[in-house]
Amino acid sequence: MATHPFKLIIEGVNGTANILEDYSTASPETPWVDPSSIQLNADANGQGGSMSFEVVQVKTPAAGPWWRSGGVQDCARVRFQVASTITAPFTSYSTEFLGFIESIDATLEGSGVGTRASITATAASNLADRMLVYRGIVGTGRQATGSYWYYPKSGKTDQGAITALLSLVNGRSDATTRGIFDTSTGAVFTGAAKAIDSQEFKPSTLRSALDQVVEAAQAEDGFARRWWVSNQGVLNYGEVSTTTPTYGTAPFVITLDANANTAGSPSKIVARNFSVQMDHSSIAKRLRFVGKDADSQLDGNTQASPTSPQTKPYIRQYNLAAPFGPNLTTRTGPMVEKIIQTATYIRSNSGRSTKINNLANYYFGTNTYPNLSAPVRSVSFEIAGAGTGNNAYGWVYGNRQLTASTYTPQNGWAAGQWVKIEADAMGINGLFRIESISMSIEPGSHIRRFSITAERKRKGGLSKILAGELS
Repeated sequence: MATHPFKLIIEGVNGTANILEDYSTASPETPWVDPSSIQLNADANGQGGSMSFEVVQVKTPAAGPWWRSGGVQDCARVRFQVASTITAPFTSYSTEFLGFIESIDATLEGSGVGTRASITATAASNLADRMLVYRGIVGTGRQATGSYWYYPKSGKTDQGAITALLSLVNGRSDATTRGIFDTSTGAVFTGAAKAIDSQEFKPSTLRSALDQVVEAAQAEDGFARRWWVSNQGVLNYGEVSTTTPTYGTAPFVITLDANANTAGSPSKIVARNFSVQMDHSSIAKRLRFVGKDADSQLDGNTQASPTSPQTKPYIRQYNLAAPFGPNLTTRTGPMVEKIIQTATYIRSNSGRSTKINNLANYYFGTNTYPNLSAPVRSVSFEIAGAGTGNNAYGWVYGNRQLTASTYTPQNGWAAGQWVKIEADAMGINGLFRIESISMSIEPGSHIRRFSITAERKRKGGLSKILAGELS
C-alpha cells in the first residue's frame, strides 16, 4: 500500500493499479513511478495542461517492456489523483489531472536488465485537436454538399451549437475515447445561452469548431467566453468574469514578510523566488479586424482611419469613444497596431458595426483587467516546504477570507483562483488571478512544490491570435 495520499494511473498498466506505489524488491517487473520526476502543469485559459514523469521497470519481463507498442494502450489515459484526507487509510480520491500519453522516451537502466521511460501526457482538453467535425445536415430535408457542416437556420444559440457539435462527434466516438473526453453527456453550461448567426463549419478539428462558436458569441455582446474539459472528462462552457472579487479564493495570502502566520486568519505564507514581469510585446492600441475567410472581402474595406465614415467599419482604436473604440484611458508610447483574424461573420451592413464594436470591447478589455493597450503584468512565485496536519505533504491548506469578519478553510491551489499578494517592495498589493500552476514533488520525499504565475492576462487564445499563430 502507498504511504502517501497520491495515485498515478496509466490505463492498462497493471490494470488500473496505482503505479506511484512504493517500489517493492519482491516485484522487480512491476512498473513504478519515481515521485521526484513528476511535473504537473495546469492553466486557467482553456488551453489544457500537461504532465510528465518517469516510469521505472527494474527488470524487463520476457514479453518485453511495459511501454512497447501494443504493450500499453495507444494514447493511454493518464490520471493523477489526490486523497481527500492526508491521513491513512487513503480511501477517497479526486482527480487533479486527466489526460493521455503523447510520447514515451525509454532508456536502458545501468543494470542492463531494466528500463526507465520518460512519459509526456497532455490534458484531456487537447483531445479536441484529434476529433473531427465534418458533414451533416443543412436545415430540414437538405443534405450537406462536400464536407461542410452547418448549424441550423433557426433557434441558433452558442450552447445549442456546442450541444450539436458534441452530438455529431459522439456518433463516431467509442468508450475508450469517452474515458478521456466524454462527448455522450453533453456539456456543462454556465450562464444563459446567447443567440448567434448560422454557423458554417469547414472540415476541421473539434477545437477549431468550438473556438468558432466562442467568437460568434463574443461578437454578439463583447463578453469573453471559454471552454475546457474538466478532470471528469466533461466539456464546460460559459462566460468568463473579469470582475475582481472582494477577497481571495486561494488558501494563503502571499507575502514577503518573514513573520507570516500560516495558521492565521487569513493564513499567510512567504513566497520563494518572487518576481514581476512586464510584457510590452502583446500591446495593441489599434485593431484591424478581418472576418471569416473570404466573407469580409466582399466588402470594399475602404475605411482609411478609425474616425472615417463607418460604412466599412473594420478599424477600432483603444482611446476613441464609441463607435470608434472602447474609450480607454490614453497612454504614452507609439500607436501599435495589430490585425485580428476572427471566425465571426462580419460582412454586409446587417449588424456589422455592432459585431465589430463587441469584438473590439472583448479584445481591448478595460482600463484595469485585462487591458490590451497596456503591458501584461505577471507575478511569479513558488510555494515550498511543508507543515503539519493537512500541510504535511506541502502547503495547501489555509484559512481564506469570506467577509470582513469571517473565514473558511481552503484546501488546495488551483488555476483560476484569486490570490491576495502583499509585496509593497515590488509595487504589488492586491488580488491577482492564478493563470498557471505547476506542481512537482521534492526529491526524497512526497512533499509538493508549487510554481505559480498570477497575472493580468488576456483571456483564451488572444495572445496566440495576436502573434499570428491562430487564424
